Amino acid sequence: MSKTFAVIGVGGFVAPRHLEAIAGVQGKLIGALDPSDSVGILDRYSRDCAFFTEPERFWRWVSRRDFEGQDGPDWIVVCSPNWLHDAHVRMALFNDCKVILEKPAVLRKRNLEQLLAEFPDASENVFVVHQLRWHPDAVAMFDWVRRIRQTSETPYFRVNVTYHTPRGPWYHYSWKGDVERSGGPIFNLGIHFLDLLCWVFGKHESVRVDCRNQYHVDGVIQFPGTEVRFSLSNSFSAVGRDGAPQREFVVEHVDDRYTGRRIGAPFTFRFDQGFTGLHDKVYEDAMQGDGIRLEEVSRPVSLAEEILFADICRL
Repeated sequence: MSKTFAVIGVGGFVAPRHLEAIAGVQGKLIGALDPSDSVGILDRYSRDCAFFTEPERFWRWVSRRDFEGQDGPDWIVVCSPNWLHDAHVRMALFNDCKVILEKPAVLRKRNLEQLLAEFPDASENVFVVHQLRWHPDAVAMFDWVRRIRQTSETPYFRVNVTYHTPRGPWYHYSWKGDVERSGGPIFNLGIHFLDLLCWVFGKHESVRVDCRNQYHVDGVIQFPGTEVRFSLSNSFSAVGRDGAPQREFVVEHVDDRYTGRRIGAPFTFRFDQGFTGLHDKVYEDAMQGDGIRLEEVSRPVSLAEEILFADICRL
């Protein structure tokens, strides 16, 4: 399979992981787009990468490569801001490119449904970067839950997800602080964990939101045989005086939903190690035609959207 790449959002926070992954699969970086021209990092990966700050010129370049007898990009890597993902995937598919798409795939379930309806081959050509599914502890957690379900007559799980990672004033000044463009904390911080929850426990049954603003989102999600309490925050006030992040995913097997007596030791997944090279694994699988397809992210996108618009529970 040919491996020529163009990256949208190459000046952003996550782009270096993609550039490393492209190099890791012996890909050739031939094009990049970003409104910011502070992209000197490109010189580490390519000596002749075409660069654009205007999307119109970038897409003209993509569409004319074949007409001019030059190799075009086989892959468009989308690491642009969240609200642009849908549009950039569409443009890539219009130009017969495969896509590696940063999460969240989209901000609304209807956008996902429209993509799949309008582009029948989208699911074969778009791979979503939910890299936590490749984390060794996430794989171990998936297997641990599956074994219990196979051996227990009435398995019930109690899950606590805490992800408090502080961000300074820049965060709320940027597009990430704008709920309309980013989806707020549940999409910015939470989409990773919602994807893991849906992957491990299936389709959610109900949602209760106890707090939701530009800094926090807390609540309870019910899955079949599982209750999840989650707390996500980007505020320094949520992490104590030392400002140290709190990042933990704890799964307990209990004997009954109502008595809640724990059986054995809980499974604890801490987000402080094991993350190196996960984007590399995403790319390696995508080059083989494997990975997370668009229809697979319908559940976490639907869950995040429901949390975003749910009424706040007043206890």
